[in-house]
Amino acid sequence: ACTYDGTNSRIYMNGTLRGIASFPGGYTPSTIPVTMGKASHYDGAYSLGQVDEFSIYNRVLTETEINSIYAAGSAGKCAFGAQTVPQFAPLARILPAPSVGGGLSTVRVRLWDAEGNASLPLLQFSPDTTNWFDVTNILTVDGAAYSLATRVPALPIGSEHTLVWNAGAVFPPGVTNIFLRARAKDVSLLGDWSEPMPYQITITLDSDEDGLPDAWEMAAFGNLNQTTNGDFDGDGFSNLNEYLAGTNPNDPNSSLKLRIERLPGVVKLSWQGGSNAPQVLQRSFAVPFGWQNLFTNPASSAAEVTDSLSTSNAFYQLRLGP
Repeated sequence: ACTYDGTNSRIYMNGTLRGIASFPGGYTPSTIPVTMGKASHYDGAYSLGQVDEFSIYNRVLTETEINSIYAAGSAGKCAFGAQTVPQFAPLARILPAPSVGGGLSTVRVRLWDAEGNASLPLLQFSPDTTNWFDVTNILTVDGAAYSLATRVPALPIGSEHTLVWNAGAVFPPGVTNIFLRARAKDVSLLGDWSEPMPYQITITLDSDEDGLPDAWEMAAFGNLNQTTNGDFDGDGFSNLNEYLAGTNPNDPNSSLKLRIERLPGVVKLSWQGGSNAPQVLQRSFAVPFGWQNLFTNPASSAAEVTDSLSTSNAFYQLRLGP
């Protein structure tokens, strides 16, 4: 088999790539008829062999596809009776736009499958086109949740799809220039990686400027739709306060709520600690003045404090420490 992509010609023998030659410039128009098994410009120059299922394609077949045709053996490409037609692995390409993204980056891909089988798009990124890393945190494809079980249309004429991935979980704040490439998998066959496409990632700590760091919002909610004043879990503790305290904004039982139990001569105080900052328990006998520090609780731990009282009334509050 032989392929030509406008720059390089590749020769395959027994389904395996044997050589590559550079012929830049594309095809030269000619009126010479196409022949097979005979040199068109030499009389008597014939191939000593037989030709079966000769085909000319209007695209470049991949090495995987050529190998699958060879591996089909006697079944060939034209099946008879119980024989099966060999399947071709799907093709994938990164589209040139958009070529920039942020914490949530959008990548457009085009998939082809000769049999029209639905396929799974896959991505890799590289800083230098030499070292490649799998993109493991794709969130959606065409607006629906993405998983390795996802399959989207891949028509023989091509189908375009939109992927959204959480680049903010991979790259630090600032501008990072990378390369992306794609491949696709249908029912059983995995296609080759596409040619690399340049892509620029710009990560800001708070791209939607709502006072909540993007990384925290993505980890907590899986999106950037929440606000500082919102209370996602309905525990009376705002999203901003949950972030500052390090409590779980999805758990109504996780907040810096002070629980007070009055016992003879003492007061028992308890709360669930946060993970971002220590918490300081304060007491006053004359609100709003005279607050005194009673106890500092380290980050990431719950607390229980017993306070002995010589008077009948006191006020307590929690504040976040430095």
